[in-house]
Formats: sequence, C-alpha cells, structure tokens
Amino acid sequence: MNTMNGITELTAELSCGNAPALIFAKQGDEDSRSVRVRFLFGGKAFPISDDTHTEIRVQKPDGTVTVNDGTVGQDGTALYPLSPQSLTAAGEGKADFLLFGSDDELISTVPARLVITPAPVGDEALESISEYRAFVTEIAEHDTAIAELQRDLFSVNTNLGRGIASLSNRLGSMSFELLTKTAYEALAAKDPDTLYTVTDGDSVTQYLGEIKLKSGSGSAGALTSIYNGTTSTTAGTLTEEV
Repeated sequence: MNTMNGITELTAELSCGNAPALIFAKQGDEDSRSVRVRFLFGGKAFPISDDTHTEIRVQKPDGTVTVNDGTVGQDGTALYPLSPQSLTAAGEGKADFLLFGSDDELISTVPARLVITPAPVGDEALESISEYRAFVTEIAEHDTAIAELQRDLFSVNTNLGRGIASLSNRLGSMSFELLTKTAYEALAAKDPDTLYTVTDGDSVTQYLGEIKLKSGSGSAGALTSIYNGTTSTTAGTLTEEV
C-alpha cells in the first residue's frame, strides 16, 4: 500500500485469496481521500474494458453502509472515492471493490480493511447514515431515459394527431363524380380531392385525381343509380390495379 496526495495505491490479485489490504483515513475528511486499485491476475495486469462498471461498498465501524461508483482509467486501474459519509464513524470497517461486466454480471470482489482514525476533539462530524450514491446515480439515469421516451412518445402522438386531422379534413372535402372516359379525358384539370368513377362501355375505372386506383367491369346504369342515392346492386367487380 502506498499513499500520495490523499490517494491510497493498492494492488489486488484476483487469482487467489490474498490478505485484505489496509487503508487508513481520518474521520470527517471531505472528498480528499480516494483509493486507486491495480487489478492483477496471475501476476499480470487484469484487462478492464471500457464497458466494465465498478463500485466501492464501505461498511463503517457503526454498521452503516455507503456505495459509490468508481472510475476506470485508461491505464487499467480503477479510482474510488472515499466520500465524507464513508468516513463519519471512527474505528475499523471494511471496503469491497466490485467489478461488473457489460451485462452487470459480477466479475470479482476485492476486500480491504478500512481504519478510520478519530477526528480532532472539537471537530464536528457528519451524522453517520447509509448512503447509496451509485444507486441514486443509476436511478437518475433511468429517470432521464424515461423522460426522453415520454417526450418522444408525445412527439409521435402529436404528429400522428396532425396527420389524422389532415386526412380527416381531406376526406371531409372529397367529392365523387361519375363520368364517361371521354368526359374524364376532356377535363382540363383533375381535382386531387375528387374520386372519379370512369365508365367506358362495361369497363369501370376509378381515379383519385389523376391516380388510377381500381378497374374492372360493371353496369353503368347501376352505378348511376347509386350516385343518385338509390339502392342497387352493381353487376361485375372492381379489382385492384397491379
């Protein structure tokens, strides 16, 4: 163990059960203490990928617990904060360093002894409570993701509503015309909001404006009676144009 600038340096061998390292800190230190751990496996550096998650769990001498995220460095080490709440109770506690894979599966746990020396007389210490910063951060990230999904859903619903309203307006203004092929071809302009039923002898073709929709055969007389508001059965069928 080596301590410099408030950072305790540890080496952790993952391939066998070594005696827990010893970490010293002072009661009441405020964000001035941290631990850097270099993980080894069989005496060689243990590779830590970018998607590895790591955290430190401290059980203080009074039994309360803190959980904080660690930071994986480019040099393959992990840096863990000893938060003020982690150092509120004097005495000997323990610290566990946990490594998780990309699927949040636990890879390994490294224990250490944490000795917290009493603060000077007269210095006020924080009330010792359990603290779960890592979990709070994760919950906040989930809340943010949920809020983004809700915004996206609102946007989709808004656009869908506008599309339906536009379609309803167009359908509400649509007109229908029954005419012969000669009369249809003679139109100077075809209204895109008009459904044209065009007859050519026994042949019947439907157009939306200039867009051809259906064609087939039927009785022009029967079609005329339908357009005039009477009930009749049209002989023949209309089939989708391929």
